[in-house]
Amino acid sequence: MDKKALAKHLATTPLQFKHKGGLSHARLHVSYDADEALALLKPVADGLPSDVVSATAARASRIWAALSDVGSAYVPLDETLAAINQELGNGPIDALTLISMCTLAHNAAQLQAQLPSIMKGVSGSDKRHNQNGSRERGTQIQAMWHAKEYPTKTKCAEAAIEKYPDIDFEAALEWLSPKKLKKVQD
Repeated sequence: MDKKALAKHLATTPLQFKHKGGLSHARLHVSYDADEALALLKPVADGLPSDVVSATAARASRIWAALSDVGSAYVPLDETLAAINQELGNGPIDALTLISMCTLAHNAAQLQAQLPSIMKGVSGSDKRHNQNGSRERGTQIQAMWHAKEYPTKTKCAEAAIEKYPDIDFEAALEWLSPKKLKKVQD
């Protein structure tokens, strides 16, 4: 699952992972709509009528959503119980619904296992590519160039190092390279 899809699923179930100086705590709940639940259930329920599989996946996603508030500090227990009881009032849970719930739980566990490495990758990327505010500084230098106040990129870079003494000439000139300017325009 890609990072965008994972980000879409983030919500509120406990998760711990190691971070600088100890454990960080996050809340994660993977939510599924009926179509996502159906996509996970189809390989398991091969050979069963598609309308039965579709209805079962939809019910499993509703039960999963009702269970998502268990242990929440924001949703009172009586509201959580009412949502669960409402879904259970639609009839007993059959074996296929339980299997669907297991596929949702298995997929959620896989996503939870991926979260620490994704979080580490995001923070590592930011550290590598935004050291001392270099991205912001580069954007400011490019804005100077786009203002068309300087006849050459060299003159613009010279003005940038006067305006921003924390950068050197080569870095300023690099932000004005065709490759960097193209990224901004795209």
